[in-house]
Amino acid sequence: VPEADMRQTFNLGIGLVFVVPPNAADEIRQFLQQNSNWPAYRIGTVEST
Repeated sequence: VPEADMRQTFNLGIGLVFVVPPNAADEIRQFLQQNSNWPAYRIGTVEST
């Protein structure tokens, strides 16, 4: 099955999630984008309740 068809048909999820300090997020995302074939996204925040 071609990857494009799998992505359209199945829920492949977000993949790997890194939880990092806010002040390091941009640097880590940039490093991942420059050193891997996978996109990196900032997807949320962690807050105390």
